[in-house]
Amino acid sequence: MSALPRIANAPDGRGASASGSRAEPAAARAALDIPPPVPTAPATREQIRASLELGLAEARAGIGEDFEVVQARLRAKFFPSSR
Repeated sequence: MSALPRIANAPDGRGASASGSRAEPAAARAALDIPPPVPTAPATREQIRASLELGLAEARAGIGEDFEVVQARLRAKFFPSSR
């Protein structure tokens, strides 16, 4: 799924005017909460559907990592100071 384009990019802070600098961060945070649209290309939709079905089949078969293991790994990677 890495071939899919990312729609909502994080604001980089360039080009902000002095008068609107306080309103833009709140608006930018709200814009990041909007999910990207569902792809309409049949090949892309089929790729997503196949990936989801594979993941669900693995979960039903008990293949994969426990949620606690994945959560601990992500917490260590993205929040190293919260230990």
